Amino acid sequence: MGYHSTRWELSVRPVGRATDPLIEPNWWELPAILALTATLTAADIWDWRAEETLNIVAPVWLSLALGASALKMGTADSRAIWTPLFWFRVATLIYFGLGNFAPMIMNSASLIYAQSSYFFLPADVEQVNLIAAAGVACVLSGNLIYEKLFVPARASGIARCAPRAPGEVLRKGVPLLLIGAGINYFILMPSSVGLIDFVVPGFVTSLAMCEHVGFALLAIWAFARSTTAVLAVAGLVAVESLVGLLMLNKTVALLPWIAFVIGALSYNFTIPRLATAGLLISFAFGILQPLVAYGRNEAYNNPANSDREMSLAQNLVYLRAYFDNNQESDPEAPQGALLRVSFVNAAAFVVSQYDHGLPGDSLRDTLYSFIPRFLWPEKPMVLLGNELATLVSGDVGNQISPGYFAEAYWNFGWIGLPLLLIPVGFFFNVATHFAARVVEREDWLYLPVLFLSLKVGMQIDVFYIGFVGTAAQIFVLYLAVKFGSQLLRSLGILRPAEGGA
Repeated sequence: MGYHSTRWELSVRPVGRATDPLIEPNWWELPAILALTATLTAADIWDWRAEETLNIVAPVWLSLALGASALKMGTADSRAIWTPLFWFRVATLIYFGLGNFAPMIMNSASLIYAQSSYFFLPADVEQVNLIAAAGVACVLSGNLIYEKLFVPARASGIARCAPRAPGEVLRKGVPLLLIGAGINYFILMPSSVGLIDFVVPGFVTSLAMCEHVGFALLAIWAFARSTTAVLAVAGLVAVESLVGLLMLNKTVALLPWIAFVIGALSYNFTIPRLATAGLLISFAFGILQPLVAYGRNEAYNNPANSDREMSLAQNLVYLRAYFDNNQESDPEAPQGALLRVSFVNAAAFVVSQYDHGLPGDSLRDTLYSFIPRFLWPEKPMVLLGNELATLVSGDVGNQISPGYFAEAYWNFGWIGLPLLLIPVGFFFNVATHFAARVVEREDWLYLPVLFLSLKVGMQIDVFYIGFVGTAAQIFVLYLAVKFGSQLLRSLGILRPAEGGA
């Protein structure tokens, strides 16, 4: 079926290895971050005593470099929205740009709350900024090293703005949505409320990403059709988000909207649309954060509850109580949104632990991730966030995270940054080229793999769970999709892809 929208035309421009916007959007990005790292290192070595100034300059510097590159990626090649490099830049900007700047702009109640778990000083924040800048430099260096040594020129192919066959997008999107919804509603949700008493394998959890892939594809189809179609898909997304709210899970509630935004930007990546998407996600987060925080606090303080006994009906009671109690914005109350995006307290704690001769062992179970649970049903559950919260405050049931960079430092010190994070850059390079090929060939069956790789870029709070665990799921899911699609094509159920992924 043909189409005539100019937004859907191929942009047939060669992409050279040194100028590929998916890999190196701005030549000055890495030098700028290395310069920031050198400045913070000099301040630490020579004790400049300029912590308060540097704690303002450093997050802004990092944010501008990463933000400009993310913007350049998207406007130069719409496939960027499917790449982990794009989302790594966005997530780092939020958590280690705004997040590290947050202590400077928090109200007193928020700062007291943040420091109640670990009393960090301006010097601690400066060191966290230094580790974050050095960590970002290692990831981006790994990406460029892999590109120069192992990737042939023009590996990303040609850039284009959107799929050529909206009907094909719909035919793939609906089954993927149904598959993912079935896993979510009949396996993951019952497990979360205690109706299933076995540990759900990570592979099954990764297949649930099919639902978000379906939402993204339906969004692409809807924007190609009409405003009515867009509103209908947005309605489905809103319903799914409400289910996540009933589960008192911000991530589950936000992911459908993120998938919708990915689809919208895939259809036509423009700065106004990106700004609108950012406002939409920020608005959704602003609404969900206090609701979920209130509900979880009520559930935690209810002696009749346990994590395995909570029900959606009980959660609804907590959410209704939020409105019944006329919750109002108190300017002196802790600012939940700022606290949620800031890892400064947890990062400063683990950095202090290492500096005082108490290195972490959060990577001790790395090899477990690559052993499927169906082969080892008793595989240990890894709950690093819970363990760290208990180590910091003694509380049981809470979770905190230090972020990729501080966790690497906590385990191995300064050598841990290149040792652990340069391979992350390698992974991002491979996954970014893979995403470009999948989207170019419209081989939509691989989109669940792409969504998991996006998760690696987004979920930079815990290195083990965010990178190691998800990378293992990506490997297993890729093999399953590859062999499954080959079988379906050999049976004539699927049409051959252009070149294969």
